[in-house]
Amino acid sequence: MKKFVLVSLLAMMSTTAFAWVNPDQKTTCYTFKNNKLQNKSTCVMRTGGGAGGMYLILKVGKKSYHFETETLTEAMKTVYYPIPNNFDKTKDVIEYYRHPKTYKIVEEYQIGKNTNALFCQKTKDGKVDICYK
Repeated sequence: MKKFVLVSLLAMMSTTAFAWVNPDQKTTCYTFKNNKLQNKSTCVMRTGGGAGGMYLILKVGKKSYHFETETLTEAMKTVYYPIPNNFDKTKDVIEYYRHPKTYKIVEEYQIGKNTNALFCQKTKDGKVDICYK
């Protein structure tokens, strides 16, 4: 009986969900509209995740941008959640990069190890277009 209890406890421990929250980080955020820089400012980046997904929240002043990426499939689809959390009205996101000085869109293969390319998230309807580094 003791062996059964021990094996059962070990099995339950190995199937528990794993979640994490990283410490907040100050970074620089860039918002764009129609491919033109609208704002460059300090922002707070919050990241974390758990079983099946990761999240990114960028807080620029009083406005927050909440993105979530599912990690259970190879597609790793990212969506945007309008804040306050309106989980019924997510928007699909396109992830891309911009050059850190010219702000031109660059392909992933063009990014060298020594460039500090901006990582960007844009909703497919273009209403949200934000980058950070």
